Amino acid sequence: MQESISEEFENRIITVMGGDERYQSVLNGLTAVTEFADKDDWVLVHDAVRPCVRTSDIENLISKVSLHPVGGLLGSAVDNTLKKVGADLTVIETVDRESYWNALTPQMFRFAQLKASIQAVVASGEQVTDEAAAMEVAGFKPIMIAGQ
Repeated sequence: MQESISEEFENRIITVMGGDERYQSVLNGLTAVTEFADKDDWVLVHDAVRPCVRTSDIENLISKVSLHPVGGLLGSAVDNTLKKVGADLTVIETVDRESYWNALTPQMFRFAQLKASIQAVVASGEQVTDEAAAMEVAGFKPIMIAGQ
């Protein structure tokens, strides 16, 4: 009986400390693999809050994003009615949901571009909620791939 998953994967598991925010945790992970990664290697970042991602969605993401110059992420189209509200929670309007998507994971980007984008966010003091947002702040335009 093995004592831990690290025995099965020998030296392929690197443990790093998480950050206060997700992007800081991702940067810690990217920094830890810098000596092993080439700048153009693809990196998939998956949020543990979504443990039941479908293998077919990951395969579809990799297939479609590997041909894209920037990278992308899994997402699902918003299917609920969206309401814009004021500070007092009074409904101001119903928003057309046609162009809105929920961001999911994994998100897939080139190693060097993702690391530099997150480093720039950290340096600016700006906060982002996912890797795609860090890439967007850096001027990149990720592609959305339908997932569940």
